[in-house]
Formats: sequence, structure tokens, C-alpha cells
Amino acid sequence: MAEGEGGVKEPIQASKRESGISKIIGWDEEKRKGVESLFNNLFENQLGKRISFEKDYIEKLEREKTKEEREIIREVLNRISQFVEKYGGNPLLLTLEHIHILDISNFSEETKKLIEKEGGRGFYSSSQQFFCILDIGNNLEKVDTIIHELLHFNSFQSVEKLDWKIIKSNTRMRRGGITIASYDKKQQLYPSHIYFEGLNEAIIEELTIRFGQGNFELIPELQRELIDKNTYGYSEERKKLKEIIEKIYETNKDLEHFNSSEDVFYIFAKAVMSGKTLKIARLIEKTYGKGSFRKLGEETKNKK
Repeated sequence: MAEGEGGVKEPIQASKRESGISKIIGWDEEKRKGVESLFNNLFENQLGKRISFEKDYIEKLEREKTKEEREIIREVLNRISQFVEKYGGNPLLLTLEHIHILDISNFSEETKKLIEKEGGRGFYSSSQQFFCILDIGNNLEKVDTIIHELLHFNSFQSVEKLDWKIIKSNTRMRRGGITIASYDKKQQLYPSHIYFEGLNEAIIEELTIRFGQGNFELIPELQRELIDKNTYGYSEERKKLKEIIEKIYETNKDLEHFNSSEDVFYIFAKAVMSGKTLKIARLIEKTYGKGSFRKLGEETKNKK
């Protein structure tokens, strides 16, 4: 049975984006269209994906979604577009087929240990245009992971030209949300650092929380699980984000006419969804001093 069958209707969404890639940099118009078409095809074709920490293709690790999971995901997809637009993003037409649930019993022991060590529950691949979650936890925990990765998928993403003939797409990551990829001369395919990664993850997780607060009570399959305590990730990163937002609010509330710290968070969230970081850079520099935005990027970059 196909994912969209069995009484589960596909979500109706409006979208101008045909893939998760918002911007392609460094090509002439003709070549840019070709690269854009490649990513569009990757977005449309969800079979044969390969995950980075396993040699097997995705269909060997994926399990079929249960009827209840399909109902929950359908409800989330029907609500996520409006939520993304609220924060200045351009939503994607995502379906059940874009969401892969992996059965960890099919993983090697080495990979299971790696997953346990890193504590990850899901990840998004911009190069392959898909995301997956691990079959861990109850429905509420799984749907939180789905929403987190959906928001990454819907956030601003850009790629840039890479003159390596061995790479089919000839592109590499440039931006994801507010993150900025940095490369060294020896390794030009994978970034040596990703600046603002911690801050970006904190914003995505805070958006996940807000989506849940506004929608979970409306989804019947989740209502009975809401009585349980729900824990969220990136606690240290979110704590730092909250401190920054509160400081900006207290310092600028009169001049910027902020009604609450949530107005400041909205600016940060909009930067992640739209890729426009000038306003948050200005607010951070205004609050913490010249050079503070660059310093924050260093402090919240990925740990090698």
C-alpha cells in the first residue's frame, strides 16, 4: 500500500520552492538552471537515498509507517506551511514520502553505538534532499523530531559552485538557516567549520516547541500523550539563545518598540527561515558592541 493510501490524504500546500535549496551561487543562468533541476529531481525522487553513517541505501533501513503515524504526519504537514510562512519562510510541498522512519534494528552494532554516543534522533541531508528519523521513543518524541527536521528542510538554504568534476552536482553547502560554512584549501567539499550552528539549532528547536504548543492539542493521536512530560533538545544552546534575546530586549525595547522578548525571537526565527541576517546582526552589534556578531558565530560553531 502506498504511503498516501489507506484513508490518509496528502496535505494541500502552496509552494514556490521545488526543492529545499533556496539559492544557487556562482553559476551562469544556464548552468544554474541545470543545478536547480538536479536538486528538484532529488527532492521528487525519495527512493535510493544513502545515509552518511551507513553503507546501505535508505530502503534497506526504512520501515513502513503505521496508520497512526501517517495520520499524525498528515496533520503536521497540513499545519507546517502556515507556520513557516508566519516566520517569513517559503514553505515546501512536503509529503509522507519525504519522511523516512529508520528501523535501528537493521543498523550495524558500530552505527548503533555511534547513534547512542551522539544522542541523535534524526537528521536532514541538503545534498540528498531528504530527512529521516530513528524509530526511538513514543509518538510525541518522534513527532518532535519530525517537526525539527521539517523546519530545517523549510529553512533558507544555499549552495555554491565547486569546480570538482568528480562531484556530480558541482556544488557545496554555503548557508543553512543562519549558519555559514567555512572550507579550508585541502578539504573543499566538506566544511571545516559551520558558524552559528549551535544558535541555529536552538532557534529551530524553539520553533519546534512553539509549533507543538499551538498544534498538538488539535491532533487527536497526540492528545493522550500530552499529559507526559515532554523534553526538548539543545538545552545549553537554547539557554544561550534565551540570554541573548532577553539582553537584546531589555537594551532595545524602547528604541525598537518591542512589546516582549518574543518580538526579538521572531526576528531570529525569521532570519533562519528567510536567510536575511542583517537585522539580527545589527541588533547583536548594537547590544554587545562592534565585532560581537562575528564572535557569536565563533562561539556557536560546530565542534569538530
